[in-house]
Amino acid sequence: MASPGVGAILVIFLAGLAIVADAIVWLPLLLRKALLLVAIVLAPLAFSRSSWDAAKR
Repeated sequence: MASPGVGAILVIFLAGLAIVADAIVWLPLLLRKALLLVAIVLAPLAFSRSSWDAAKR
């Protein structure tokens, strides 16, 4: 027979595993959102530079 505390230990382990899995999914999504915001902010600057004759030297 299993000890009475084994169920609690298993629940704690699985909860920790779920938190780690959530972090593994969440961090790349956060990085992707940050990179998209940087691209949105810098895109007008890049397009204006490409059409301005003085900047084409």
